[in-house]
Amino acid sequence: MKILLIHTYLYANGGDSIYTMRLGNLMQSEGHSVAYWGIKDPNNFQHEYSQYELDTIDYKREFHNFKFSNAIRVAFRAIYNKQAKKLIGKVLDDFQPDIVHLQSIHYHITTSIIWEIKRRNIPIIWTQHTLALMCCSWMMNGLSICEKCKKRKFYFPLITRCKRNSIFPSIIGAIQLAFDQVSGVYNKVDQYVAISNFYAQKMSEFGFDKNNIEVVNNFFEPKSIE
Repeated sequence: MKILLIHTYLYANGGDSIYTMRLGNLMQSEGHSVAYWGIKDPNNFQHEYSQYELDTIDYKREFHNFKFSNAIRVAFRAIYNKQAKKLIGKVLDDFQPDIVHLQSIHYHITTSIIWEIKRRNIPIIWTQHTLALMCCSWMMNGLSICEKCKKRKFYFPLITRCKRNSIFPSIIGAIQLAFDQVSGVYNKVDQYVAISNFYAQKMSEFGFDKNNIEVVNNFFEPKSIE
């Protein structure tokens, strides 16, 4: 089987990126053909489609050096990245995967690529390493679990400033949550994978079909705990 793994970072930049690379190695050891795609970064490992990697943007710098002149450009790119949609089309046409396995894609790659993948009728699996589909701060963080955005109350990030404790990132986060929910893009995903029962439960509570969520805990190397 030909499998395309998509993750924002194609180097060891946190647990989800390490998971992606190890998953690819595991699939290749089982005889599958695996390709990767993500954003440009000098730390990335070289892969077959490095030439099609997506231009990156330093959101921390953009937010710190805020200028209204580029605010709209940054906001639109964080919500629906047209360049990502165009570039993934080239990878899909070249590699022609049997399945696409998404990892973490919000704010850089964005869900824009899902429309391009489904235009070719390619099945999509999406592993949820965070709670980004329900929370713009990704972790429902706070002294207790924050569920203020439940029932599509996407205006709460504007009140709480829960994204980076800043109004502009929180506005983008609120719009992104609303856009993806209202557009119906999440219904284009064939199978969701939650890394824990807790994540699966929260996804169900926020309106995702529980019959379309499979719990697969992160794997580990037994030798590492001996």
